Amino acid sequence: METRDYLMRQFNQLGKVLGKILADLFEPDNTVTAHQSIEAINEQLITSLKIDIDSIIEIPPNELISKFKEEYEANFSNFEDMAEFLYQVAYLYQAQNEPDKAKSLFSQALVTYQYLLDNDDTFSLNTHQRIGEIASILS
Repeated sequence: METRDYLMRQFNQLGKVLGKILADLFEPDNTVTAHQSIEAINEQLITSLKIDIDSIIEIPPNELISKFKEEYEANFSNFEDMAEFLYQVAYLYQAQNEPDKAKSLFSQALVTYQYLLDNDDTFSLNTHQRIGEIASILS
């Protein structure tokens, strides 16, 4: 239970950090680059979860859910945060002109959103929109 609570706090913190970084990135007088944003996110990932973005990218999409369940005791709420995190970071890599990393992250985000869709009784327009958007990007 402690591990699960810790993980939830870490994912929530990552979400806040990502939100701040993305807000800074898209401000009109922005001096922050996509590369700097990725570096800041990576540092937070290493500090919070002891994993970096490249290690996440190397996880095959079909193993992502089980790996995070086993190693981090991730729950449904964590996967909601993780799906959005993967989606947003994929766009940062796309902006940095690293299409292979972006594609890997979009693939992982798609698997995560599909997991959410398959395991939630509540209809989520956001999840459906993300799945459609990512499927379009990957095709």
